[in-house]
Amino acid sequence: MEDNAEAIQMCLDYLRPENANIMIFDEKFNAELDKMEPWFKTRYTDVEIQRDWIERWKTIEPFPDFHMPVTNIFLTSDFTLIPMSKDIPKYPVKIHSDTISEIWYRPDPKFGMRECYMNFHFITSVRHESLEK
Repeated sequence: MEDNAEAIQMCLDYLRPENANIMIFDEKFNAELDKMEPWFKTRYTDVEIQRDWIERWKTIEPFPDFHMPVTNIFLTSDFTLIPMSKDIPKYPVKIHSDTISEIWYRPDPKFGMRECYMNFHFITSVRHESLEK
């Protein structure tokens, strides 16, 4: 998948202090919520952002650790399916075993879908204790 520089720039152009919309979700503000939206009856209020805040935001230097991530070499662009072997076993075959796990595998010949079933068996001395503390 190729990057679309025009689309990215168009989105970045919208990220301006004048377009900021700050939402605060905190029950401390319930008394200040003087409006109600008509569909879900959610209480809200709207307040203009102070002009001096917007001007200050325009001059802030980006945080140096804030950057686009490096390219992930493990993401593929080739989604073709690998041909399935003709001799598919009737039952899953154990392909890994150690002291803490076993892995069994059998391809899905009907739909070619990847599936994973996990079963965990935990042994603990706290099995009769409540999860609530």
